[in-house]
Amino acid sequence: MEFHFGDFHSEVGSINPAALPPNKRRLLTIKRMLKNLLIVAYIVGFCTVYMLLFGQENILLGATIATCILTMRKAVLGIKAPQAVASILLCYLLIAFGPLLGGLNLFLALPINFGCMYLITLLTGQHVLQKAEYNFLAAYVFAESSPVTGNAFWIRLLALMIGGVLVAAVYYIFHRKEPGQHTLRQIFQHTHLTSTRNQFAIRLAGGLTLTMLIGDIFHLQYAAWMGMPVLSLSMPFVQDTQKRAIYRMIGTLVGGVVFLVLFGYVIPEFLQLWCLVALLYIYLFLKDYRAQQMVIAIFSLNSASVFYGTGVAIEMRILLLLIGVAIVFLMNLVDYLNLMNRLDIWLYRRKRRKMAANGPSAKPKTPIKK
Repeated sequence: MEFHFGDFHSEVGSINPAALPPNKRRLLTIKRMLKNLLIVAYIVGFCTVYMLLFGQENILLGATIATCILTMRKAVLGIKAPQAVASILLCYLLIAFGPLLGGLNLFLALPINFGCMYLITLLTGQHVLQKAEYNFLAAYVFAESSPVTGNAFWIRLLALMIGGVLVAAVYYIFHRKEPGQHTLRQIFQHTHLTSTRNQFAIRLAGGLTLTMLIGDIFHLQYAAWMGMPVLSLSMPFVQDTQKRAIYRMIGTLVGGVVFLVLFGYVIPEFLQLWCLVALLYIYLFLKDYRAQQMVIAIFSLNSASVFYGTGVAIEMRILLLLIGVAIVFLMNLVDYLNLMNRLDIWLYRRKRRKMAANGPSAKPKTPIKK
């Protein structure tokens, strides 16, 4: 999976090291190295405890919760703190029950998955550039790609709700006095077809729903490999997508070659786990998107090679990445073709015709144009 920490490193990243004296620069470097070391220890420790308590099938959900806790220190949901706590808990309920209900029927899964992910994006993505919705949607993708039933579901529900309480508690502690926040009622009142937030939520939820449909039809074990590119490449402003898509493909190809050479011929098997931990540490220093994707590809291929072998895992990774990228550009047509604007205008004209036929006393509200 990808690790998204929001603005967790903003204190360090906002300082230009070149503008500092050499001694301050060294101190800043040491501080960042120690902080990243603590982050790695925290993530590995959290995931280990989470796996021991709730089983290996929930370890990826534990990773999303661990990173979400870090994210909530800085990310602002744009909702008043008490209602934000309720929203976070609701999101984890959707992550638990959405995949369960969607698994009952293939066609029932379409509206359920879309509705759950759209609502999660709307509740957590008011500040679209912060990508606070990332870890919540990543958890939904992993939960849907590894469904559980019976007793295993209740264990997952408990795991998610405990994680949700931790995430909500951290958010409340850091943002309980945040000024200028909205109520949930105001957010839904201000949501309309042509708003940037709404169009982004539709494109993102629609793209992820399509990857899940493909995964269910072809029974793909690693369908999340399609969903993660959609989640990563979908941007509020579609013009930012193309460069990230190219960078992601480059990073995946290079990561595949590096994994094939290092983990296939160079690094002995008993050292590979420690090398992955070291890679996680290195990942926290990377700012270049291509380099980040190279590391992510190595992590993904390592897990898949256990089941499919290295060669097949690399081929699957590249194929599913290309499908995910294609889905992103397909969903971007919603913006390129102004589909939401056209739908809004059509609904407005339809309402006017209906009111004219009934002899209205007031005109309908003019649609909001982008």
